[in-house]
Amino acid sequence: MIRVLIDRKLKKREHISKLIRQIRIAAMAQQGYISSETLVNTEDKGNITVISTWANVESWEKWKASEQRVAMDREIGTLLEHPEVIRTYQIISTEEMEFLEDPEGWLQQRERHSLGG
Repeated sequence: MIRVLIDRKLKKREHISKLIRQIRIAAMAQQGYISSETLVNTEDKGNITVISTWANVESWEKWKASEQRVAMDREIGTLLEHPEVIRTYQIISTEEMEFLEDPEGWLQQRERHSLGG
């Protein structure tokens, strides 16, 4: 599973809720879409972050490149101070995080536990 964070800094606030709602409704129909939420910065109401959850990066990439999303994104872009910033994160367990920090040590430890040592 992955999470996608889309940060947008608005120069104009009008119509943004309608556009975000439209893009969310369209995303909901895509294979691999799980959920999304919209966050508004408490200190700067013009800073909006959308967090969406997807089954895998391939599903997100397919939606991101689709004609439908590109067209809607172009429309949203006219309301922004600068282009949106998109970051994609893989959701991992604590064990997987340990593996990222020390792959060899983690594997050796797992082998000892599985061999009863």
